[in-house]
Amino acid sequence: MILREIRRSYREELNALYAETEADALFYWAAEEILNKKRVDAVACLPLACGRHEEERFLSVLARLKTAEPIQYIFQKAFFDGLELEVNPSVLIPRGETEELVQWAKEYLKEKENPLVLDLCTGSGAIAIALSAAFPSACVHACDISSQALRTAGENARRCGVEVDFFCWDVLSPALPPALSDKAVFDLVIANPPYVLPAERERMRPNVLDYEPSLALFVPEDDPLLFYRRIAAIAIGSLKPEGWLLAEINEALSERNEALWGACGFKGVEIRRDIHGKPRMIRGIKP
Repeated sequence: MILREIRRSYREELNALYAETEADALFYWAAEEILNKKRVDAVACLPLACGRHEEERFLSVLARLKTAEPIQYIFQKAFFDGLELEVNPSVLIPRGETEELVQWAKEYLKEKENPLVLDLCTGSGAIAIALSAAFPSACVHACDISSQALRTAGENARRCGVEVDFFCWDVLSPALPPALSDKAVFDLVIANPPYVLPAERERMRPNVLDYEPSLALFVPEDDPLLFYRRIAAIAIGSLKPEGWLLAEINEALSERNEALWGACGFKGVEIRRDIHGKPRMIRGIKP
């Protein structure tokens, strides 16, 4: 089959799920994996035929994409802050908004010598690994409730050549683990916890709703700040004076988060907007 015809199939058969530009992006991602060609080279090859084995792989990927399965899970990889990470249905696929949170953290940590960092609800380990890669002298700890997610995070750290102390812990648990039971030592506590309201389900795309882990997405409708209240309590006890607490937030709850962290004792509480102008990040400073 001519490569251009395969691209047409992606456009036509995915039009119920994705815009044409998105379908093209999925096709070229598949081309890079199957043909080992970057997009510019795949474009040059559009008039050419691919082999039968390659054609079968393209169509197999297309069949899975038609079910709304994310292409990151199909090829078990995602890209975050210049790093290639393994992803699977035990972890959320890292987003660009979270990269912006990491950039905010980097602005702060660049002034610190041998900083201590705690990443809560680490998932794939994206935040912890990106910060460890950017600051080799940092000591980074990270936790998650999911042992499966931690296995993925540990493998990602190994692949990226960084050291992160991963441990299994539910941040909602009232008992603190040994990593947090000592005196306040951390320069930064950072988190991307669950924050999606059940009422928002109807607006979510099936590639997220049907495939990504609900445990890492949803909070109770009647207590949407559950994780932020607990994270603030952990950080107040674990941060050094003037240490920062950073988190990604639900844009619809930014004002409530700002008020909550102020009431929890943080100063300098600030909401930062993402590249799309949405309030998606929050910072608090321990007095």
